[in-house]
Amino acid sequence: MEPTPSGQHGIRLHCDRCGYEEEYRRLLTTCPQCGWVTMPQYDLAALRQQPWTAQVAERERNLWRYRELLPVRHPEALRPMGEGWTPLFRAERLGAKMGLQNLYIKDERQNPSGSFKDRQAAVAIAPWWSRG
Repeated sequence: MEPTPSGQHGIRLHCDRCGYEEEYRRLLTTCPQCGWVTMPQYDLAALRQQPWTAQVAERERNLWRYRELLPVRHPEALRPMGEGWTPLFRAERLGAKMGLQNLYIKDERQNPSGSFKDRQAAVAIAPWWSRG
């Protein structure tokens, strides 16, 4: 199988409306057949066979630790600013009110700009930022 832009295998884009599918090789946010939103589907068995999975634990603790799963053509060109890897806090009382034993809340305020939007914005601009 030929590698996708950032070298990963086992990722397909899928349209829930019409069933269109293609291997992830390009940024495709809408279905070319019906215009609906495409969503990634991960073949976890195929991804576990990739060499990068053994390196994840040693990588810097940020969003780009999982770069092979993100739509980035040239991950070597990225300039991480500390996006992601924000802490989870257990919300015991809120969980109890909701009938949940293990409710956690992600504290996205600890991103570089103090906003929950840092992670999404970094991924959104990465295809253009890392163009080679």
